[in-house]
Amino acid sequence: MEADGFTLVRGNSKHKQRPDTISVEPENYSKKQQQRIRQRLCRCEQELKSSGLLVWVLDWITERLQQADVSPKTVPVHCVGVGSPLSANSCWQLALIKIIYQQLHFQQGVLIHEPILCSSDIEVITDYCHDATVLTKNLESRISCSIPTFVYMPHCPCSLYNNLLLHNWNAHNLNNIFLIGNKLSNYSKHNCMYEDKRIEAVTILTEFVGIVEKESPLLTNNNKNDEHSTGTAFTDMCCTHFETEKVDKAVWEKLPKPPTTLYHQPDGAGPVCSPKGAPSAKFKYKEARPARRRGKKSSSHHTSGDPHKVVHGGNPQQISSEVPK
Repeated sequence: MEADGFTLVRGNSKHKQRPDTISVEPENYSKKQQQRIRQRLCRCEQELKSSGLLVWVLDWITERLQQADVSPKTVPVHCVGVGSPLSANSCWQLALIKIIYQQLHFQQGVLIHEPILCSSDIEVITDYCHDATVLTKNLESRISCSIPTFVYMPHCPCSLYNNLLLHNWNAHNLNNIFLIGNKLSNYSKHNCMYEDKRIEAVTILTEFVGIVEKESPLLTNNNKNDEHSTGTAFTDMCCTHFETEKVDKAVWEKLPKPPTTLYHQPDGAGPVCSPKGAPSAKFKYKEARPARRRGKKSSSHHTSGDPHKVVHGGNPQQISSEVPK
């Protein structure tokens, strides 16, 4: 029992505990434990500053800002679903967003969207990143992007990606989204074998508009047993933007409307997208995996000059006759 009344749970002395593992009571944790987390955040930051991953991310954001002809000083920054800094993955993700914010000279602050944080989590995050503000209201990723907006969503549930897209379901707002998160094309009906993990809005954008995804070439050899490894913090990371600026207004108005139905999983893991409503009582949650496709060529293709940049969907100027009426 610690002096502050909380219990520090220690592993078996025969097995060395990993330095990124901290077990505490769920509500708050001691000052000593907070200090350990701050030290881990600083280690993650130092490792990332010398990584190719950071160079890749900064190059993409800079390119998008230049294409949109906007200054980072005017761009809002939203950080969604990174979880508690008790998690090693969360520390890596928080360290990356802090470095991005500082090195690209954003000035609007970092809005943290994470409803599960306790008071100790908030204290650690705001002390580590002085530009961060933890929102007290759970927006469930319904972030308005009427101006160019940077949204950072590593490893978020598909329901949050769905909410972001539906809340901005017009050509202007979608074009304003600079998204770093999971590879969205994996959630289309063509690539996802599990119906509960599909996002119909992604399918529509893939088929009729075009999603440009730039995948990281740097995340294939992480050693999860290495304390300096990023582990699974950035697996499947992808930089994404939507080519809605190329779509005529008349074409956009003919696009099918994505469904908004959400249901909660029986095991309480949270809402996911379902075009056909709630599942049967026997439904069990499974992780999404890309569907195997036999005898059919993918509609995605690599753009010239960048082997990691993939465009999903055809030329929007050539699809007006294909859009359902």
